[in-house]
Amino acid sequence: MSPQAIDYYVDEYTRAGFTGPLNYYRCRDRNWEISAFLDGAVVRQPSMFIGGANDPSIEPPQIRRLYDQLETYLVGLRKKVLLPGVGHAAAEETPEQINALLLEFLEQLDDN
Repeated sequence: MSPQAIDYYVDEYTRAGFTGPLNYYRCRDRNWEISAFLDGAVVRQPSMFIGGANDPSIEPPQIRRLYDQLETYLVGLRKKVLLPGVGHAAAEETPEQINALLLEFLEQLDDN
């Protein structure tokens, strides 16, 4: 991450604290409960997945299995990419690469 990005995050967490971001994790079980009706849902819209190959969150076998089966749930998946040397914050770590992939994806949508 750039020094400017780190400064931004430090400033924001200093200003607002960690409560908001942590609430997401505090509510994970509840989010699963209230979205149980979506189990087995299929997303048909054109989509793309971009992640980092070094993201530790994709390493647990159950998560890796979900990644490997993305096409099952995202039937409109056009591309899935794990960027080498990139961790969990792909957009912050390699913004130029992410932008290029997004523009390529959008251009392909225009062609159809």
